[in-house]
Amino acid sequence: MKRTALQPFLWLTVLVGCSGLLTATPQPVRGQTHSPVLLAQRSNQLEEAKRLSQQVLQLYQQGKYNEAIPIAKRVLEMYKKLLGPEHPSVTSSLNNLAELYRSQGRYGEAEPLYKQALEMTRKLLGPEHPDVATSLNNLAGLYRSQGRYEEAKPLLKQALEMRQKLLGPEHPKTQTFSRNLQRCLQRQGSQSE
Repeated sequence: MKRTALQPFLWLTVLVGCSGLLTATPQPVRGQTHSPVLLAQRSNQLEEAKRLSQQVLQLYQQGKYNEAIPIAKRVLEMYKKLLGPEHPSVTSSLNNLAELYRSQGRYGEAEPLYKQALEMTRKLLGPEHPDVATSLNNLAGLYRSQGRYEEAKPLLKQALEMRQKLLGPEHPKTQTFSRNLQRCLQRQGSQSE
């Protein structure tokens, strides 16, 4: 598969996922005890998941998507097991796996992951959180990759409005979202011509 440039929305997703890791305090899963040994094991497993996430990013940057995908799937399962199915690190892992699929043109596999990540982000962080705007932008990026501009446009507009409201119109992240919307509108216009 052709290697694509690292998209701005992926960087945001990766940063969101890493920030969740840094603040994740090992907590026992329902039914487990607060044993120091179990907490230490869990902490080691979280560190392993973090290391594997970094490996996925490196493989992505090298265009080695086939190598990255099984590791990304493993990271996703690790986070689900360690942190529960509804945690920001799980959401970030869903986005990262979706981005790998999108990079390979496997849009049918990417779309449900992006949608699941968007819904989880809304549920976990609220509808006005900056990470919701990032998830909207990610899903819109998939639609843009497919030439589905009519579906991408409202998502990009919503993401941009959220960024403007939360960060102001001059913030670099707002400007990135604005450029994404402009590209979508330009591509849509060139198609209709």
